[in-house]
Amino acid sequence: MYQKQSPPAQKLITIDDITYDITNFEHPGGSIIGYAIGLDDAGDTFREFHTRSKSAKMVLNALPKIENDNANNQFQSDMIRDYRDVRDTLTNIGCFEPDPIHVYFRLLELAFFFGLGVWLAPYNIYASMLAFIVFKTRCGWV
Repeated sequence: MYQKQSPPAQKLITIDDITYDITNFEHPGGSIIGYAIGLDDAGDTFREFHTRSKSAKMVLNALPKIENDNANNQFQSDMIRDYRDVRDTLTNIGCFEPDPIHVYFRLLELAFFFGLGVWLAPYNIYASMLAFIVFKTRCGWV
């Protein structure tokens, strides 16, 4: 028997006092965007993951916007204000800017532990495994 399907429930997120309808939006990262639904303001989350992404900002601007009557009355906790202050301070002193020298040394470190694991393999398989474990765990930042 054929049953008429009801339309999906409207999914809304608020970013910097603008509410967007994401009901029909498919996030490239999967369902991760679902965690932002219902937050008072998901602006901090959006900025953390999409700081340098021009395409993410273009997609956000293309989403349908919903009128938000109480946008200026939203509660902002002390913790969120403190977080934003700390984040702004770290941004202003350059902590989030890429550093090519740091990247170079991190890649050099990876090459060292991989090479050490290969070199140790014929002599001590356990030491070799340890070097590869360190290599694998240090790869997390890449």
